[in-house]
Amino acid sequence: MPKWSGRSPPRKCLPVDDHTDPESEGREEFEGEDLEQALSHASASLGIPRENLDYEVLQEGRRGFLGVGTRGVRIRVALPETGKVADREGSGGEGGENTGESDLARINRFLERFVRDSPFEVDFQVVEDQDQIRIELQGKDCDLFLARRGEGLNALQVLLGRIAAHAGSTRAIFLDCGDFRKGREEELAEIAHLTAEKVKKLGEPQTLSPMNPYDRRLVHLALKDDPALETRSEGEGFIKSITIFPRPR
Repeated sequence: MPKWSGRSPPRKCLPVDDHTDPESEGREEFEGEDLEQALSHASASLGIPRENLDYEVLQEGRRGFLGVGTRGVRIRVALPETGKVADREGSGGEGGENTGESDLARINRFLERFVRDSPFEVDFQVVEDQDQIRIELQGKDCDLFLARRGEGLNALQVLLGRIAAHAGSTRAIFLDCGDFRKGREEELAEIAHLTAEKVKKLGEPQTLSPMNPYDRRLVHLALKDDPALETRSEGEGFIKSITIFPRPR
């Protein structure tokens, strides 16, 4: 399986272009009070060790004076394609907080404590291969994690990705429950195509409901090969909306 290169390019400051969509090109933006915080947000959200992030600085931070004029740091991070993970440079690598405990061991230890100490009646089945760790959520309370379009499932996957990243892992973490991810992918693809047809018919942009980065990426991929349309993410922070535009003829 081909792998995504995690080597970071030279860091540079670029102006934010409101007319380009970083995610349609496989990129996502993150912010923080400083560069370290922005990188931490990206690492936790994407489940990629900080040293393997491929990013560029869009906006340098500024302290300001007496609290006036303070400005955070904004970075743009390249997203690995579905099923691909960052590749650690060399055979040994220098990843995260590697204390000798493997990513799988850390994840299993966390899941054991989660099952023991949380109020949820759930269990986990973990399967690993060279490129990813797949975790299947099972049990009586699974539906609680799927409420509100899988918000609980998404939050737990981000947390597990961060745990793996701290172990220096470069493997993708994939958490699912009863094929929810597959069903969600099909649902988003159908929404994207139906909205796309409406845009073509009316000749006017249409905006979808706010989504997390994982769902937004699925929408961008569903429409990326349609020459009559373009997609842009709009908003600030982790949750953004996607607007589908007709391309000028």
